[in-house]
Order: sequence, then C-alpha cells, then structure tokens
Amino acid sequence: MFSDIIPHVDKRVSTEIRKAALKSAAESGKLDTIEISINNKGALKDISSAIYSNLPIYQLFKADRSNNDGDSEIQDPINAIIKVSLAQQHIQRQLESVSKDIENSVKNITDTTVNMLQDMNPSIASDLDANFKTPNWSSVFKFSLDTNSGIPLNKRGSGVRRLILLNFFRSEAKRKLDDAEKENAHNLDIIYAFEEPETAQHPKFQKMLIDSFKTISESKQIQVFITTHSPSIAQIVPKDGIRLIKKDNNDINILSNQEAISGVIDQLGILPNIKLYPDQIECAVFVEGPSDIEFFEYIYNMLSTKKDVEKEKTIFVSGGGTSIVDAVNLKFVGQLRLKKKIMIVDGDDSGKKDISRLDENDDVTTIQLQRSTIEFYLPYNDVKQAFSNRPQIHFSTTEEEWTSGEDQYKLTGKQKSIIKKLDLYSKFNFENLRQDIKIELLEIISTIDRN
Repeated sequence: MFSDIIPHVDKRVSTEIRKAALKSAAESGKLDTIEISINNKGALKDISSAIYSNLPIYQLFKADRSNNDGDSEIQDPINAIIKVSLAQQHIQRQLESVSKDIENSVKNITDTTVNMLQDMNPSIASDLDANFKTPNWSSVFKFSLDTNSGIPLNKRGSGVRRLILLNFFRSEAKRKLDDAEKENAHNLDIIYAFEEPETAQHPKFQKMLIDSFKTISESKQIQVFITTHSPSIAQIVPKDGIRLIKKDNNDINILSNQEAISGVIDQLGILPNIKLYPDQIECAVFVEGPSDIEFFEYIYNMLSTKKDVEKEKTIFVSGGGTSIVDAVNLKFVGQLRLKKKIMIVDGDDSGKKDISRLDENDDVTTIQLQRSTIEFYLPYNDVKQAFSNRPQIHFSTTEEEWTSGEDQYKLTGKQKSIIKKLDLYSKFNFENLRQDIKIELLEIISTIDRN
C-alpha cells in the first residue's frame, strides 16, 4: 500500500495527528485481534518483547536531520552501513571471539608483569589490576565511498549524501525483510516513513524515488508514507493514497478520497499536465499514463482513416490512471466544450474502479481493454527480445501466458523500465501483433474517430 500525507504539518501537532490516525483506524472497523504467545514467567519485559516481535518494522527518515560535523551519518553515510554490518549476529560472534582471545592474551601478559613486579615492589603490585574494556568496533573500521573523480562522499553536497541515506534506509528494511523470510519468521511487515523526500534532490531523482516507492509498496508487507510540500511529487503519487491533514479549531481531521484530492490540488496549486494544440480540440482520449499515451498515439496515427489535420484535433491525455494529476487533467478537460470525451482503462479490477468513479455529468464514453494492462498489447517476441541481452532482468513468461493477458503475468516495475528505455510502446511492428489484438485496436480507433 502506498499512502501519503499531504501537506507536511508542524511538529507541534504531531501528537494530535497520531491520536487522529489511531481514532480513524479504530473507526474503520478493520482492526483484528491477534493472540500472542508468551512464556509462563509473565514478566512485563517478556510480554513487551512478544508484542514487539509482532509489530511492523518502522523506518523513519526525517526531513530535518542535522547537518553538522557531529552527525556521522550525514557527513559520511558509510558509517551507518558499518554499524548495521557490525550488528549482524554472525559478525558479532566473531568479534566477541577475537575480543575474548585478545583479553586472555593481555591478561596473561599483565599477570606475568604484576608477578614480576611483586618481587621488586609489593605495594605497587597489589594496587594493579588488569581492566579490559570492550572495544568500540564501529570506530575501528574505516571505509569511504569515493567517486571516480577522487572526491570522498563526505565532501559531496547534502543532496548526494541525502540520496544515499534514503537508499540506505530502503536497503536496510529490505535486508530485515529478507532475513525474516530466510528464517521462516512471522510475516514481518515494514512501514517506511519519509519526510519530504524531494529535499535537495534533482527533479529526475524525485521521480525515480517515487517510482521506487510505488514498486516496493506493491508488496503486501510494505507500506509507504511520505509528506511533501512539492506539487511535482504530489501529482505523481497514487491518488487513492492521498490523505490531507487539517487542523480546525484545535481538532485534527484526516481527509481522504475526493475531499483530500480537491484540498491538495487547491493548497499545492497543482496544474493540469496537458499539451494543448493550436487548433480546436474536438476529442480528448483519457488513458492510464505516459506509456499508454505513447502506445495509443502510435496506433492512432497508424490506423485512423482521418487526414493529418483532423487527427490533430484528437489528443491523448493521462486522465484514467491512479495519480492525482490524472484527476486534475480530467477536471480540466471536463471544463472544455469538447464534442467527445473517451476514457480507455486497463482490463483489471482497477480499471473497473476508475470507470465507477466517473461522475454521470462527465459525459465520458468508456472503453475497458480486454487484457489487464497495455503491455500485453505489445508483440510477445518484441518483449522477449528486449530482455534477451539482460539476464539480470528475469523474464520467464511463456507466449501462452502473455497471450492470456491475465493480471498475474504483469511485468514488474524493473521490466517496464526496460520497455520504456527501448521506446517499445511506440516502436513495435504492428504486423507482429495477434489478429484478435489488431481487431480490438481497430475497434477502439473506430470509436475514437466516429462522429
């Protein structure tokens, strides 16, 4: 689940927010009772340990982390990684063994020294006692991450250090999740909380971070929360996860659904992302996202029987997807006096939900694809070829499975990124498509062109 709380709120109301969140969760009626096994001692620490082991791991990355010489994680993120490595059990056992060997060796030498001193000055010898202190191993090991230009990481800008720290938090949570699976532990859950992930980051990295958050949130065991002041971040997160926290007369209210979306659009000033043509627009076709726009523009220009000047009066808009900018686009186009508005949605359950959310007054013709996502409309051999030289990106789907177009055979986020990099959505060979897909696409284009 990808959830996000927009906009960021003052820390003075953080306690009230937690109270409101707990109240909202309790009122949702989705809380379950779980029996927890504890030992017979009944000690408070045993009970708390049993409860703690059943709670999700909570990873918080604060926006206002200190940035001074005393903050080793900010100055050199590798220090944080060293601490995590040293905390692993097998390394701890090895260090304890080495430490014990050194302690015994030192004690033997000091005992011999004291015994010899006893012969010369008993009073001084009697006051001596070997006191071994366990070493701080994190200060013993020194590593650095250097760039190809020879600049140490701790000398790079705050944006670079923050970017690495963000990914350190991600990798550490993933490691804990993997360890739990290997040890057949209980179903470990992880909650990521990121305050303003856009801080000091290039817009390209901001989008990459959000795409990464979307990918990891696809796991049922991972939930992602972010806070943001950024309109560019807010417009690309899933709109179903939008939460707007407002304080009215000292009461904290958590808004969701359309009420939250409208509030966020207003407060952050989110604008529609639509390319307007100089000529009069007659038809707007809403699709799920940028990849769908590439695909249908390519198919439309190929299959439409209209002249080029007429084709320009039809635009393809991201308005049927899950992000908040889709809602903004849909609202904006709704205010234009167009002859025709069409929405093309995926063939999965989310596509059905998108259709159900439409207002009757929108006057939108809906088309639901027969396959669950647009990727299944790409030729199988073209997709398979895209991964042939990339063994690190596994693609084992058979042609029969791909042809079925079922939800369970969807491409992963990493696989989709390869397809995008190769521009496969707009550079495939139409003749390589199956006949039934050609017929379906021809019917869609015909619907678009029909007066």
